Amino acid sequence: SLFGSLNHPGRRWGLSGIALASSYLGDSSTAERALADLDRGAPTAVRMQDVNMLRARAWSALVRGELRAAREILWEAVALAESWGQFATEAEALHDLVRTGAISPAAERLEDLRDVADGAFMEARLSFTGAALRSDPETAATAAAQFDAIWGKPLRRGSLLA
Repeated sequence: SLFGSLNHPGRRWGLSGIALASSYLGDSSTAERALADLDRGAPTAVRMQDVNMLRARAWSALVRGELRAAREILWEAVALAESWGQFATEAEALHDLVRTGAISPAAERLEDLRDVADGAFMEARLSFTGAALRSDPETAATAAAQFDAIWGKPLRRGSLLA
């Protein structure tokens, strides 16, 4: 509310975060309301969260059952992140693509990012992608354990995060 009253870009970032998190949980009505509020807001020159805004739109499309549209939006997010040198954010969007079944093309680029986007999330994403490429349940379990370790507790099963 404060960011909105100040026309601060943080309002846009918060709304896209709400849309993304709500979509992960399968709550399309909250995600759609957040995106509608985002679209009604004033434009801003501060665009550093635009990749995550695209991811929020993609996940909202997924919840609506629009897989093709979601993948197109995610590829747009990947291209934007790559053009801005936001490699960790690019890895997030690529991981989203793997999760939607666009495994092979996303996996190749994700592997290319290994040396520029490091850390526990990247390793877990690479494990998950390897499991998806090989349809390997053991490696998938390893990836799940890696993500669980990052968050300090098991993922809530039944959410789109799992």
